Amino acid sequence: MTTVRERLSGVVDRFGMGRLTTAVDRHGILGTARAAAHMVRDAAHQDETSTWFEVLLDQNRPRVAAAQGDLVLAADDDTFELFNAIGSQSAGVARDRRSAGGEPWVLLVDGKPAFCCWLYAGRSPINSMAGEWLHLPPAVRTLEDSITAPDFRGRGLAGGVWMALFDDLERQGVRSVVTNVLDTNVPSTKAVLKVGFAPVASMRYVRVGPWSRQYLTPLAAGSGPAIVADLHHRTHWRR
Repeated sequence: MTTVRERLSGVVDRFGMGRLTTAVDRHGILGTARAAAHMVRDAAHQDETSTWFEVLLDQNRPRVAAAQGDLVLAADDDTFELFNAIGSQSAGVARDRRSAGGEPWVLLVDGKPAFCCWLYAGRSPINSMAGEWLHLPPAVRTLEDSITAPDFRGRGLAGGVWMALFDDLERQGVRSVVTNVLDTNVPSTKAVLKVGFAPVASMRYVRVGPWSRQYLTPLAAGSGPAIVADLHHRTHWRR
């Protein structure tokens, strides 16, 4: 059971002092306070819809421009620090996810972190559902938390990085990659469609205080039914 207090603690952990200072520098005290207020409100109530997408790696995938820079796995502490500079989680959460098997990838442009994302094999955390993990077959990977640094947006880096990662995964024998995108995130939806992702399941997640429920609908074959089946236990109200 995840309590509201635990979710509020997660809000604080997600900011971290470093990100809090950056937020104040970027948005000012009032703007940061408003953002924090929205996060606290969302910790008590949430109602959002998202779509699960899948790209089949052995199909004729669209090709996009390659991302210019050095794409590296943040395996050592120095590179991992660069990854965390633009990642969406606090350094502590990121370390836990790396220890759990997540692969943090970062694109460095002239030594600066320009884009980052996570790849997961076997299981992956569901960001909107604290403490929940999605379990998928060995031949499927999950792509999560793709973020472009503000100074590098508008260059199409995401598609170029994904294409390089997918090419490498295909050589390893991975069949497909899935990712979840909020329906309100139109730019990300356009980006995943551009590199060959297709919708396979829809999800609505509702939380009121400590109670939560999700509604799942498969939209296509492939991993859609597997996603729905794995998360079926969350289709009833629970704490």
